[in-house]
Amino acid sequence: MSIQASLIEVETFDELMGDLAQQLENLPAEVLGTLNKMRSKISNVPLPGPGSNWPVVRMNAIPILSWPKECRKFEAKIGGARDVRLLLEATTANLVAVRSQHGILAFGANSEIQRVFADHQPEKLNVHSIEVGRLWRETNELNLLRSALAKGLVQGAPFVMWSGRSVHEIRVDDSAVAAQRLAPLQDKLKTIAGVVSGTNVKWSEAVSIRMEYRMQRLWMLLEPTVWFGKTESDEERYACGEFVRERQARRYNRLADTILNAWLQVLLPGTGEASVRAFTDQPGMEARFMFSRRTAFARRAS
Repeated sequence: MSIQASLIEVETFDELMGDLAQQLENLPAEVLGTLNKMRSKISNVPLPGPGSNWPVVRMNAIPILSWPKECRKFEAKIGGARDVRLLLEATTANLVAVRSQHGILAFGANSEIQRVFADHQPEKLNVHSIEVGRLWRETNELNLLRSALAKGLVQGAPFVMWSGRSVHEIRVDDSAVAAQRLAPLQDKLKTIAGVVSGTNVKWSEAVSIRMEYRMQRLWMLLEPTVWFGKTESDEERYACGEFVRERQARRYNRLADTILNAWLQVLLPGTGEASVRAFTDQPGMEARFMFSRRTAFARRAS
C-alpha cells in the first residue's frame, strides 16, 4: 500500500475556496450572493510625491507601456492546468495556453490551436478580454501574458527558456555564446557559460522574469542570476551552489547596475521604446508588448 501526497501553495483559504467555487456550475443564487460579498480590508493611502534628493535607487522594474488586451478563448475536452501544460510540451506547441473557468485561453495561430488540441475537440473559438482587475495578483490571465512575453523574448534569440510558478527564466544557450546578440553580456562578464570546475555540470548566465501590476501600471521585473544544470550527486550540487555563490558574491551597486544594463540590451536591443511580439506569422491572436527602456527608480523625499 502506498500513499501519494502533494503540497499545493495557495494565498489564503478564502481565495482557494473562491477559485474552487468558480469551477462549479449551477450554484444556487443565494450561495453565489454570499460568495460575491466582498468586505474591503484595505483603504487607498495617498503616496508621497516623487523625491528630488540623493541618493537615487535604481529598480529592476521595466515599465510595460502597452500589452495585449484580448486573447483567444475556446473550449476543449481536456482536464486541468497540468493536462494543458503537458499537452503543450508533448506537441512542441508554438503557442501559449492556460486553463481557466472560461475555457482555454491562448495566444497563437488558429491553425496551431487546431493541431495541438486535435484530440480534444477544440470548438467555439472566440475572444476573451484581459481586464486590468485580473492582473494585480497571480491569475490565469497574468500567467498567460508572462508566458507570451517570455516566448517573444526568446524568439529567434540565442536563449533557452524555463518556466516555473509565477516566474520564467531565460538563460544563455551555451551552444551559441559567440552570437552577436550576446555581445553586451560578453563585454561586461567575459565568460557567460561553461562547465563548473570539478564536475560535468554546465552553467550559464540567466535572468528570471516576473510580471506585476503596481501603481496602475504593468511592470516586467528582471533579476540576473546564474543557472546550472542537473547534478548527479550531493557533492556536485554543493560544488555548483558554491560556484554560483562565488560568482554572484560581488554583484552589487555598480556591477549589478552594469549587468542589468547588459541584460536590457540583450533582451530589448535598439534605442527608444522597445517592441516584443510573438505569434505573428499566421492568422490568430498575436501578443505584442511595448516597453520603456528606462527602469523605475526612487529618490529620497524632500
